Amino acid sequence: MSKPSKSSLPRRTHAAEKPVHGTREAEQKRLAAKAADAERDPVDEALHGRNVKELWTTYKATGDTEARNALAEFYFDLVRANAENISEVLARAIEENDLYQAGVVGFFEAMKDYDPKAGMTFEDFGSLAVRRSIMHEIRGLIDSDESE
Repeated sequence: MSKPSKSSLPRRTHAAEKPVHGTREAEQKRLAAKAADAERDPVDEALHGRNVKELWTTYKATGDTEARNALAEFYFDLVRANAENISEVLARAIEENDLYQAGVVGFFEAMKDYDPKAGMTFEDFGSLAVRRSIMHEIRGLIDSDESE
């Protein structure tokens, strides 16, 4: 059995949202509900009535798991937004050849810097250098795209 989509489920309404038509009292209720919406602090609502500064203070001072979870829930869109942004930049800016060229630069730097007496195989040392060089190239592309 499939789960109903969110769009097919009825939307919950609060008492202040239920339409009451045709009276002065209805208009006053509508205006009062609108004013209450305007006064609500979305940060406090997202944090279950607690303020961000208070949560940071609590979390940093005590390591409180509840405070950490509330902050994570509130700020988690930060991860999504950055991941989407970087993904879009990478898709527009990077071709496999660019990564290959950056990897070749890292490979030759690894050959120059490798010390067989250090106890690490060249495969491990070279792989790290190639990845580092490719990541450096990606960061450069992202930074240049953000500054445009």
